[in-house]
Amino acid sequence: MKVKLPIKIGITGPESTGKTWLAEQLANYFKTDYTPEYAREYLLKLDRPYNYDDVIEIAKKQWEMINKQPTNNSKVVIYDTEMLVIYIWLIYKYKKCPQWITDAFHRQSIDLYLLCYPDIEWNYDPLRENPDNRLELFNIYENELIKAKKNYFIVSQQLEHRFVNVLNYLKNNYPYIF
Repeated sequence: MKVKLPIKIGITGPESTGKTWLAEQLANYFKTDYTPEYAREYLLKLDRPYNYDDVIEIAKKQWEMINKQPTNNSKVVIYDTEMLVIYIWLIYKYKKCPQWITDAFHRQSIDLYLLCYPDIEWNYDPLRENPDNRLELFNIYENELIKAKKNYFIVSQQLEHRFVNVLNYLKNNYPYIF
C-alpha cells in the first residue's frame, strides 16, 4: 500500500472549542508549522464591526494560505482553520455564501478533519459572538462534513484529553506518521 504524505489535517468546529490550542499542540508534537486562522489577524486590525465583505476578504486570504502552506518535508500539515469554517460563518450569519467558497471547501485537499466538540467552557473574547449556540453550530459542521463525505474525527473532553484522544486516533489510523 502506497502512503500519501503529508497527511493534511484541518481543525474545525464552533468558536471556543480549542482549535488553535490543538493546532499548536499538534504542530509542536510533529515539529512542524501550522496555517493559522487569518480571521483573527484581520479582525483585530479592523476599527469597525466586520461585515459580509470582510468575511469574503478573510476567505480569500485563508484560501491563499491553505494553498501555500509549505510541507517542510513533514509527515503532517495542520490547518488551524479551513474553508468549512468560513462557509458556515457566512451561511449562519448572512444566509448566503459565494459559490467559490463552497467549491473551495469541497476541493481543499484535507485528509482528516478534527471536529472540535463544544464541551469545554466558552471563553470570552471580543471577536467571539456565539456563546449560546455552539452545539447548534457543531451539528451544522458535522452535517456538512457528512454531506460532503469528508473524513472526520470528533475531538471531545477537556483540553489535555483532547490532545491524547487525537494522538490515539492518529496512531490507530495513520501509524506511518509517527
